Amino acid sequence: MMILGRQLHNSQKTADSPKNTKMAQNDIFRNLRGQVSSDKREWFLDLNLSPSDMEGRFAACSPNWIIALWGHPDVSDLDTIALLSYDDFGKHYSIAPVFDGHGVPITDMMFNPFDHDSFASADGEGFIHIWKINGVHNGSRTDPDMTLKNDGPVLSIDFHPIASNILACGSGNELRIWNLRTQEIISSWTVSSDVQSVSWSEDGELLAAGHGLEISVFQARSRANSPTCNFKAHQSGYVKVKFCKNVVISTGKNRYMDREVTVWDPKNGKSLKNNSINRANSSLSLEYDVDTGILYLFGKGDQNVRRFQVVESSPYIRSLTASSLSGASRYNTILPRQKLDFYGSEVICLLSFFTSSVKPVHFLHKQGKNKFCEEYYPPVKSEEAALNDTDWLGGASAEPNRLTLRPDGEPLPEVETNPYDNEVKEEWYVPEEMNIVRSTHYRHIFGEPFNASERFTNLRIENSAASNSMIKGNSTYFAIPWKGVGGKLAVFNLDSPGRTTSEAIPTIETGSVIHDYDFNPFNKNVIATGQGNGEIKLWTVPQGGLMAHGENIYDCDIKLVGHRNKITTLGFHPSAENVLVSSSGDLTVKLWNAETGQAERTVSGFGGLVGNVSWNYTGSLLSTSSKDGVIRVVDPRAESIVHEGPDCGGSKGSRVAWLGRTDKLFTVGFARNNDRIFNISDIRMLDQNLQTQRVDSGTSILEPVFDEDTGVMMLWSRGDSSIKFFEITDEEPYSYYLTDYSTLQMQVALCFLHKSASDIQDVEIARCLKLHQTYVEPIRIRVPRTRMEYFQDDIFSPTRALEPTYSTDEYFSNTAEREPILQDLNPGLDLLSSAPKILRKMKKYVRGEEEIDQADMGEQTIDTLYDRMMDQKDSEDEVLPWELNEGAGSDEWDDSSSY
Repeated sequence: MMILGRQLHNSQKTADSPKNTKMAQNDIFRNLRGQVSSDKREWFLDLNLSPSDMEGRFAACSPNWIIALWGHPDVSDLDTIALLSYDDFGKHYSIAPVFDGHGVPITDMMFNPFDHDSFASADGEGFIHIWKINGVHNGSRTDPDMTLKNDGPVLSIDFHPIASNILACGSGNELRIWNLRTQEIISSWTVSSDVQSVSWSEDGELLAAGHGLEISVFQARSRANSPTCNFKAHQSGYVKVKFCKNVVISTGKNRYMDREVTVWDPKNGKSLKNNSINRANSSLSLEYDVDTGILYLFGKGDQNVRRFQVVESSPYIRSLTASSLSGASRYNTILPRQKLDFYGSEVICLLSFFTSSVKPVHFLHKQGKNKFCEEYYPPVKSEEAALNDTDWLGGASAEPNRLTLRPDGEPLPEVETNPYDNEVKEEWYVPEEMNIVRSTHYRHIFGEPFNASERFTNLRIENSAASNSMIKGNSTYFAIPWKGVGGKLAVFNLDSPGRTTSEAIPTIETGSVIHDYDFNPFNKNVIATGQGNGEIKLWTVPQGGLMAHGENIYDCDIKLVGHRNKITTLGFHPSAENVLVSSSGDLTVKLWNAETGQAERTVSGFGGLVGNVSWNYTGSLLSTSSKDGVIRVVDPRAESIVHEGPDCGGSKGSRVAWLGRTDKLFTVGFARNNDRIFNISDIRMLDQNLQTQRVDSGTSILEPVFDEDTGVMMLWSRGDSSIKFFEITDEEPYSYYLTDYSTLQMQVALCFLHKSASDIQDVEIARCLKLHQTYVEPIRIRVPRTRMEYFQDDIFSPTRALEPTYSTDEYFSNTAEREPILQDLNPGLDLLSSAPKILRKMKKYVRGEEEIDQADMGEQTIDTLYDRMMDQKDSEDEVLPWELNEGAGSDEWDDSSSY
């Protein structure tokens, strides 16, 4: 078991061998997959971890201890450092021994690589404290064993990898090297801005500093005042650096605010490779395992850890399979390899720090348990320093001492060296497999507004908070609340855009405030409205629309009475004819027969106002969000709540959507820190989210719209100016961010129309109406394709037809579930899957009669150029057409004329 580890009997130096020196480049680590431990005996629970947004190390490990940033017991703005023991995995740790010696927020911490019972911590006032852990520490300490005072804030520290008592740090805009034995500054350099990150090269000869958006590399023992190279690394973001093998790797953001990782040559600052990661608010932190050559990237709030294999030549970093976590993590650190469970197949272990817990992420090999697989465990750096500070300052260099990981302590077998190993051998170039970007049809999905002539303008919208829906539509009409008393609803024909010329347009006057409304999916002229007095009314729009009718409508077709308070949500059943579902301030959900006006089913047990209702694919179950913070799955025909669980945890409400044909729910809401987030969960385990993802920090509730045909989730909210696109999958991590469609104008509301309203030949996967303050703008959602003369059958699967699956009586008689009726969207085009393939082949030179004589080709080129020059010379005397135009003479100008 990982938490017990394996004790190494002998600490010894190991001779370098070809097998050892090539280990970091071996591909045995490429296919390892990490998995968060589900065994709570391996977790730390109930931790008082700090909520600090520090950019430095949030936690660190040595073979003996774990330290982490801890909330201060007395001062909310301050932090302490908690000490955790490997012997206490599985325990609840609400109170831990702490080191409390900083009067301002802590910025970084790191264990001494040559003293596993000692660590350094830094703060924003320039203090670096050195702490020694003497045995098991009980209680708290406020007196560090050593204190180093700097002139500026210390944001990053790094111990020398070879020599003892050498520590590098940033001090404001200075990079400094300290001798801990003498407590003196050995060297210092001034850079253009505050040093944010420092890193030693593996041999300890070079020192890299990230400051502002730049990186500077210095010869550590040189007395030169200037760096060996200085270069701009990123366009924006918080730049962090790490020496890995013979290159510098940095993280930051590009001009599009995407997080990125870049590989640099430390000799000249040349960019060797750049990978764009994703878009997120947090910066990327780097953890590098020098023994395996694996680099880990992660940010605060990320739900996975990205892994790269670092190699000494092109492509320098190879993307490996990312490791999915069980939630949004705060930080991740590498467990020292001495603590691995070698006989349990454990090759690598990360410790993931969450809000109040620590969970291990295990990487296991597949060679079987109960045996030591030597190829997975190269020797690691030992606690014994290869040099002391005096030797290093005197110019000495050395390889680090290494420790074999063999549990029995036996030395590694000697390997015969081949004297010809160093010969340069000719190799064929084999392109490596490129697997950087996940394959998807929708990566380049985009929104495109219609021409301004297609807008509906000069509208008088009742923009009140009372209405749950501000715009609804089908393939023929759309409706909006119209300004005025009496609960007016205006209905417009989609095929008649333009400016509304009269304020007194014909409307449906419902008699009281409209709280929600919906079109009947199977009768495009029927619309239902939910009123503030608890009534539901059904109306029929005359053929040709209200404008053609020319008069207001005052009398409804049927009135549904049963709720004792205002209607909060209202919607038609997606598969059953004339079936309505409504929720009310009386904390009930009712199922209505719209033909008879009777409430056939009533479900109670809701602890707050229902925010929205979403049906599953067959219409047998529905899900609800409510003000009491509970997501419920309801069987409406059985009048029972079958599942329930928490929403996102915030206090501003939430929305829920059913994810198509699956038993998963997509819940959007607010976290406790008021960030907008979404959860994906299985209805059978609503208290255990499959994924939690931060979206942004907006203020209004996100509205989820799921396209069950493509698996694309579209998120929008009132007052925003964008639509966010995610692709939902059945496998971890369950969702992938695609892109945003952003405009300059804020939206009041959006409504998405049925697929029959889309232009399929134009590869339009969705069409929506965007409601502004005074106009409605149609927007098409498209996927770029080149061969649009074919039907894109890889994108357009059969969609729901506008035909009911159940009659009203069949549905209420508990008829068995039926799949919805589907319709083919093909307008009569040939299928793309059957289209002839386009073969693009490069021309090849053919030896023999067809071979072109290079000398003849050169002469032909010269002759062609000469002919063109002569043609140009002959045309110089020609009169150009505009030179024939007669202009005004100087005597014809009248300077006194005014215009």
